[in-house]
Amino acid sequence: MAGVALLALEMAAVGQRPDGPWPRVRRLGDRVLVLTLDGWQRDNTVIIASRRGLVLVDADTSQSYGRQIREIARRELGRDDFVYVIDTHDDWDHTGGNQAFAEATIIGQRRCYEALKLQRQNQGEEVAKEKAWADEETEKARAALNKAAPGSDAAANAANALTRLRRYADDLATGFAVTPPNLVFEDRLLLDLGDLTVRLLYFGRAHKEGDSLVFVPEEGLLMTGDLGFDAGIITQIEGGRYQGPLDIAHWLAALDEVLGSGTAVTHVVEGHASIESGEWLAVRAAYLRRLWEGVRSARARGVSIDEAARELSLGAAFPDVKSWTPTVEPAELARRHDRLIRIFWENVR
Repeated sequence: MAGVALLALEMAAVGQRPDGPWPRVRRLGDRVLVLTLDGWQRDNTVIIASRRGLVLVDADTSQSYGRQIREIARRELGRDDFVYVIDTHDDWDHTGGNQAFAEATIIGQRRCYEALKLQRQNQGEEVAKEKAWADEETEKARAALNKAAPGSDAAANAANALTRLRRYADDLATGFAVTPPNLVFEDRLLLDLGDLTVRLLYFGRAHKEGDSLVFVPEEGLLMTGDLGFDAGIITQIEGGRYQGPLDIAHWLAALDEVLGSGTAVTHVVEGHASIESGEWLAVRAAYLRRLWEGVRSARARGVSIDEAARELSLGAAFPDVKSWTPTVEPAELARRHDRLIRIFWENVR
């Protein structure tokens, strides 16, 4: 009975159906839906309607979420004829739902494909690790829910996390299958869908090995996965498990290709919750370019890394960055910026 009572508390805290939570649907015009699972992780999935069929960018966490995506497509668009699923990178919160779209061609950059192929080969071990992580996070969420005041935001957040983690664990135990792309590209791929085009650009090693941008010029729509172009790009790189050198020049070339395409970017959909403008992205791309060029110049002049960090500090060279994320303490933002300088320094070749 205690388990039933706790489940009832969870449902009341988030006001959701027993099979929930379900994504919130936002429309960016007649042909674009953004599905956002609010609360824990706040995952974004994008559906683009074309003459040839539906295109899905990032299939969310697992197969039951994939089935929800299909139902939402039928409800909102009157169709579920998915022709392509695009993986922006290999993390399971973006690719776990791939298996729910067996009729579609799944597309990913070569390194994304290689990562998922290896995970498929070692699926038993990978699922066990993921299940252990989900169990650990479930205990944290349960403890947070028990401590939170009934009806508070903290209770709602903990209940949302607890429900989603349990559901994820159930999916892992009931037929979850790592599903790699079956169409692989190296640097660029163009999909002609009749009334619109989808352009895939390899970003270069950043958050993960196979990060890709997905650009739909006709809609002014850019999807960036987990690249995190706010101050978070620093935390994404720092915690992104990248291996070997970063190809920062490739980042800048990919951003230049989108922002200089002659087509205005009106919506930038990030992998988790945020939808921003093209101007927002241009400012952050300029920051990356100025920082990269400043680091390269400092190394060419033979100054030390500490002197370069002083020259390129937020106060000395980038005071505008402090206004990007007012919720981040200035000292923490300065630490992240300094860390990025040092990462860039290591990657000058």
